Amino acid sequence: VLGVYFAINNSHPPSWDDSFNMISALYFKKFFISLATLHPQWELLVSGLDSYYGPVTRVIIALAMILGGQYELIFAKLTAIIWFMGMLYSTFLLTQYVSKNTRSGLIATSFISFFPLVYSQARIPLYDIPLATVFTLFL
Repeated sequence: VLGVYFAINNSHPPSWDDSFNMISALYFKKFFISLATLHPQWELLVSGLDSYYGPVTRVIIALAMILGGQYELIFAKLTAIIWFMGMLYSTFLLTQYVSKNTRSGLIATSFISFFPLVYSQARIPLYDIPLATVFTLFL
């Protein structure tokens, strides 16, 4: 709940890495809109792919921005929170499976959710939280 509150009310400018990811997501968003209007602008796709990071997170952010309409930046931040919630759930499932104890899953999930670095990164559309989510889901 606090993550959603801070994502909506955060008016600080993003750091360079956040800005780079958002610009690439905007390229993908504009490409998808041009594709929907049957006038694809392929240079936008190439600009979005012009990075050593993979495009999956940026494409998901771009789709959320399309759905968000005028609130596109809030929706982009909310995708990071959704990844964070997925990481908490997958951590709970993994710990519960390994320990065969629901209480251990809740303790591990609580520990991760209140860790300051994880909590601060959970509202920023970067690659750390989605990577941790996918990694724990595949375990």
